Amino acid sequence: MSARARWQSPALVVVAMALTVPAPAAAAGARGSAKIGYVTSTAAFLDAGAHDGLTAGASVDLVRRKVKVGTCVITQLAAHHATCTSERAAVGDRVSFVVAPAAAPPELRRPALPAPAALEAKRRLVEQAAAPKIASPRARRAVAADWSLRGTAGVRQQAWATLGHDDAAFTRTILDGAVRVGLGLTPGLAAGGSMRLVADELQPAAARFRPGEPAELYVWEASLGLDDGRGPLVARVGRFLPRKAPGATLLDGAQAGVRVFGGALELGAYAGAVPDLVTLLPSLDRLTAGVQLALDTPLGADVLVLPRARVALLSSPDLASLRAEAEAQAQLLWGTALAAGGSVRAGLDARTVTPGLDAARVDVDVRPLEQVRVGGGYRFVAPLAQDFDERDAVPALVGAHHGELVASWATTPWLSLGARAGLAADLEGEELRGWAGPELRLPELWWGLGGLGVGYTEELGLFPGRNAFVQVDVMPSSLLALWSRVAYLESEGTSEPLREGAVFAGLDAPLLPWLALRARAHAALTLPALGKNPRATPTTVAAEGGAVVSW
Repeated sequence: MSARARWQSPALVVVAMALTVPAPAAAAGARGSAKIGYVTSTAAFLDAGAHDGLTAGASVDLVRRKVKVGTCVITQLAAHHATCTSERAAVGDRVSFVVAPAAAPPELRRPALPAPAALEAKRRLVEQAAAPKIASPRARRAVAADWSLRGTAGVRQQAWATLGHDDAAFTRTILDGAVRVGLGLTPGLAAGGSMRLVADELQPAAARFRPGEPAELYVWEASLGLDDGRGPLVARVGRFLPRKAPGATLLDGAQAGVRVFGGALELGAYAGAVPDLVTLLPSLDRLTAGVQLALDTPLGADVLVLPRARVALLSSPDLASLRAEAEAQAQLLWGTALAAGGSVRAGLDARTVTPGLDAARVDVDVRPLEQVRVGGGYRFVAPLAQDFDERDAVPALVGAHHGELVASWATTPWLSLGARAGLAADLEGEELRGWAGPELRLPELWWGLGGLGVGYTEELGLFPGRNAFVQVDVMPSSLLALWSRVAYLESEGTSEPLREGAVFAGLDAPLLPWLALRARAHAALTLPALGKNPRATPTTVAAEGGAVVSW
C-alpha cells in the first residue's frame, strides 16, 4: 500500500463518521432564531425546522433590526425548514422562538400473546362485522373568522434646490397609507387598500410629474378578498395585483381560484380593466383576462420549488386588436446553499400573427461555503409589441440584453472582499456597455458599532469612465442606524464629458415597534469638466425626512 493510500483511508472513515452524526439541536427552553428567506402572499419561509426546536402551530416573534414587529404562526414544518403566516413578514426578517423539548422515545414493551381461544373469538367477530363507513374529515382552516384592523401610515417631506444653473428650490409632501381590515363574517374575509398622495402645490407646473395637478393621488389597492390560508377557495374583487400570476398588471376587476391537493396546487382566473399606467386612474381603454397556475410544495427537507404560470389576453387601446401573453416563472430554494429563479414571457399580436419572445431573466445565488457567495443575473427585454404609454414625448422601448456577476468572500469576521462585473447590449444601436470593479468592506470597525466600505468601478464601451465610493456605517444601538457615502463619477461621453462629486447621508431610527423615523440627504457637486463641451449639470442639494406609524 502506498503512503498516500495509507493516510487517505483513515481520513475517509473519519469524514464518513462526521457526516453520519446529526448536528445537536439547541437545549430545550433556550431561545432559537431563524431567518425569513422568501415571502409569498400567504406564507413566509424560514431556514429552521423541527430539528431546531420549532413546533407546528407555535406563535413565534417576528423581529426586524432587533425590534419585535409582530408574530408569525408556524403552519408547515419540516426537518430544517418551516412556513409561517404573518401580515408583516418581509425577506430578511428574523423570528425568535423558545426551543421545544425533544420528545422522549417511547418505551418498547412486548405485549403478552393472547390465548389461542381468544384469537379465534376475535377472528369470528371480524368476519361477521359489517364494513364501517369512512367519513372524510374537513381540512382545518388556518385563519379564524375575526374582526381586526392593521395598517401603516407614513409622511415624508422632501426639499431640493439647484444652484448655478436656473437657481430654483422645490418642496414636496408625500403621504403613504396601507390598511387591512379583517371581516369576521367568515374565515379569511378581509378588505385592504394602499395609496399615496403627493402634494406639489409649491412647485412650478413645469416641474411637476403631472403638470396640471397640484396634488397627485395614486391607489395601488382597494379590494375585498377571501383567503383563509388553507381552504379550497380564494377570491378577490376591486383594484389589486392578481395573486400568483407572474407578469400580470394592476387590475380593476375580479379573481377567483381553487386550491387542491391540500393547498399545494392553486388554479385561478381573473378579468378586468387595466388602469392608466401613469396616473393609475380607472380606464376602460384596455381590457384583460387570464388564467394562472401556482405550485407551492417542498421536494424534500431542504428543497423548495415554486413554479408559477400565466396565460392572458390583453386588448389594444382602441379595442381593435388582441394580444396573447404567456409567462412562466420558477424559483428554487435549496437550504442556504442555493437560490435560483427565472422567468420567460412570450406574446402573440393578432395584427402581425407572429409569436415572439418578450422578456426573459435568470438569477442565481450560490453559497458553496459559509464565507463565499457568488451571484449572477441575466435580463432580456424585447422591443414592446404593444406600447402602453404611446406618446410623442416618451421614447419607444427598444430592448436590450443585460448581465451581471457578483462575488464576495468574507476572509475573516472583520474583512470581506468582493467584485462586480457586467455587460449590457442595446438591440437597436448594437452598442455595448461594460463595467467591472472590486469592493472591500470592514464590517466590524468603531469598536463593533459599524463598518467601512470602499469600491471602484471602471466603465467601458458606450459611456467610458469610472466611479468610486467610500461608505461609513454606524449603529450605536438597535434604535439608531447612521450611514454616509462619498462618491466620485467621471464619464467620458462622446459629446458631453462629466465629472461629479456626491455626498449621501442617511438615518434610520425604529424607536418603537409602532414608530420609525427616517431621514436622507444628498448633495451633488459639479467638478471641472474633462472636455470642451461639459454637460450642463447644476449643483443639486436634496433632503427628505419622515416617520412611519404601524398598528
